[in-house]
Amino acid sequence: MSLCRLLILVLVVCHASTAVRGGIHLPFHPRTPTPALPEDDALLKRHAGAGAHTPEQVRVSYAGPGAVTIAWVTWPQEDRSTTMVVRKLFMVEEQNKHRSRVCDDIKDMRLKPTVQWGYTSGSLVHEERGEYTCYTTVAYDSGALHHATLGARGGPLRPGSVVYYRVGDPEKDVWSEELQFKMAPEIGPKSLPYRLGLIGDLGQTKHSVETLDHINANNPDSVMFVGDMSYADGYHPRWDTWGRMVSEHTSRLVWMYTEGNHEIEPAHSKDTPDFLAYLTRFKMPYKHSGSESQLYYSYNVAGAHIIMLGSYAEYGEDSAQYAWLENDLRKVDRRITPWVIVGMHAPWYNSNHNHYGEGEEMRKIMEPLLYQYGVDFVVSGHVHAYERSEHVYDNKLDKCGPMYLNVGDGGNREGLDFDYFKQPDWSAVREPSYGHGILDLVDETHARFVWHRNQDGAQVADSASITRNPNCRSVGMKKA
Repeated sequence: MSLCRLLILVLVVCHASTAVRGGIHLPFHPRTPTPALPEDDALLKRHAGAGAHTPEQVRVSYAGPGAVTIAWVTWPQEDRSTTMVVRKLFMVEEQNKHRSRVCDDIKDMRLKPTVQWGYTSGSLVHEERGEYTCYTTVAYDSGALHHATLGARGGPLRPGSVVYYRVGDPEKDVWSEELQFKMAPEIGPKSLPYRLGLIGDLGQTKHSVETLDHINANNPDSVMFVGDMSYADGYHPRWDTWGRMVSEHTSRLVWMYTEGNHEIEPAHSKDTPDFLAYLTRFKMPYKHSGSESQLYYSYNVAGAHIIMLGSYAEYGEDSAQYAWLENDLRKVDRRITPWVIVGMHAPWYNSNHNHYGEGEEMRKIMEPLLYQYGVDFVVSGHVHAYERSEHVYDNKLDKCGPMYLNVGDGGNREGLDFDYFKQPDWSAVREPSYGHGILDLVDETHARFVWHRNQDGAQVADSASITRNPNCRSVGMKKA
C-alpha cells in the first residue's frame, strides 16, 4: 500500500464518529444530494387556468400585538388587457445592461391588493387594503408581491379566534378561495399550553414535502422557521415554486421566519443587494420590537417571548443587533411571558463536522446575554441533521443554561450531514435524519420537546421534559 493511500485511510478512520445515542457509530461519508422537485411538479407549478391576477403563495405571519400580515403573489405583467407594455430585456450602453422594466410597469398599475375577512365562514364583512411591491434581477422579474395587515388600524383581532379570509383585487374581481387561520391567544401564562413547530433548512425535495405533512399532522399553533427556505441560491423562480409548495400550510397557520445563509444570495451587481428576495417577499414585525432591521426581531405569543436573531447581520458588542438584543431581553417580564426562546440559523453548539465552529464567534459575544437573562431554548438549523443538547453554558453542563435544538433536517437538496466528532458531554442526542421538532409549552414551568423523524411517521424519535428554574435569572429582572 502506498504512503498516500495509507494517509487517506487514516484520515477516514479518524473521521468515523458517534452518530446517535447509545454509542452507535457511523462511518464517514459525505452528503448525498437529493434532487429538488422539478419546477413542473404539481406542488410547485402554477395551477392550471390561473390568470394574471389569481393569488398564489399565500402566507400568514404575526405583525405585532393582535395583528397579522397576509402576503401573496400575482402576475399582472401577464395581463395583456392592461395598458402596460411589457418591455423585454435589452442592452443600453448608458444604462445598466440587461435590465428589465417590468417591475416599474407593475408599480405603475396601481393595483388594489385587498383582504376580505370575518369571524364566520361565508361572511367576510371586513376589508383591509394592502400594498405591493416587486423586484428585478438581471434574469428575473418577480410578480406583484402583496402584503396586507389585519388588526392594526381597526383594532386587534380577537385572541384565539378563527379568522376566515380571501385575498385578491376588487377591481379585477379575482379572489383566492376562502382560507382560514387561528389567531394567537392572549399574551400571558393563562394562554398555555401552546405548541410550537420547529423547522429549518426545508428546501423543495420529496423529503421537504414529507416534513410538511408530518408537522401538519402534529397540529402546531404556529411555526418557527430558522432559515434556509427555498434554496433558490439566486435562481429566483425557485422562490415561487417554494412559495407554492408551502402555501397550503402557510396560508392556514402562522409561520415566523429568520434568514439563513441561503437567503443571502450575494449580490452580483450594485442593483441586486444581498437578501433581496427575502427582504422583499417577507415582512417580519421588526419595528414592533424596536429593531432597525428585518434580519432580527422579537414577538410575544401566549406565554412565550420569541427572539429571532440574524446569524448574518453584524453581532459584535458595538453592533446594532447586540444593543437591540440586550435591550429586548432587559424588557422581558417573566410574569407575562415565562418562557424565552431564541431562534437563529447557524448553531452555537454543534458536534457535527459540517459547519463546525461557524457560530462560535457569535456565541462568545452573545451567549453571556442569553445566560444572564435566563433564555430557555435556542433553536437553530444550518447543519443538516438533528441534535439536542443538555442545558449548557460556555461548553459546560449548567442547569441554568439554555437547551439547544438543532433542526436543520427539514429536507433540502444538499443532503444529510453524517460525520460527527466524538460526542461532547453537552450533546444529549444527535442523528442525521430528516424531520422536525415540536415544543409544547405546557404551563409556566413545564415544557416538553419531541423530535419526529420523517421515516417514523407519527412516532416520536426523541423527547425531553423540561422544568424551568425561575431562579436562573439576572438581578433586577422581572421574575415570574
